[in-house]
Amino acid sequence: MNEFLKEILPVGVVLTFIGTMFTIYYTRRNLKTTKYIDTITSERIKWLDIIRKEVANIITNIHFTLKVYSDDIKNRESQLQCDNDIHAQAEAQRRCFDSPTSYALGQKKEIWSQSDFIQFLCIFKLRLNPKEDKKIIEIVDYFIKFYTNSEYKTSNEISEAKEKIKLLVDETQELLKQEWDKVKFESRGKINRKKKN
Repeated sequence: MNEFLKEILPVGVVLTFIGTMFTIYYTRRNLKTTKYIDTITSERIKWLDIIRKEVANIITNIHFTLKVYSDDIKNRESQLQCDNDIHAQAEAQRRCFDSPTSYALGQKKEIWSQSDFIQFLCIFKLRLNPKEDKKIIEIVDYFIKFYTNSEYKTSNEISEAKEKIKLLVDETQELLKQEWDKVKFESRGKINRKKKN
């Protein structure tokens, strides 16, 4: 019996050692995977919060400028005064019902300047995926052009911008929902892995 134990004992020790090494290897691998998923999930949640705040900030400021544009156009329509100079009179008549961008962007200190608008829109655009978020990027590009391409805004341009805001809200809500579903899926995957172990 002693000889049998002498032969079996080393084999048992070796098998125990091999089993322990496999357990350590798989536990470490699972910990790395779990840590990776935790990091990705937490970063995705932070990103969702940033997107939510940035879109709210952008939309709030755009709404404010559109209201300023509309109010300015109403004021210009009610107080139409033209110069005696024929060229000035023609330009004034051509532009008297339009609102200048500088008026909307310079009303209050709380509102962004024109360069702030462009900067915030560009930063927001850079946070998006160029393949998956094309519609939102197109809307952001529209607003970048809206604030940079012309010095004056017409009532039609203001109405179109209001429609683009609605689209931006709808598309952003869809983006946030999809991303939140990814977070839930990743969390479920992590929970299912823990149950298996």
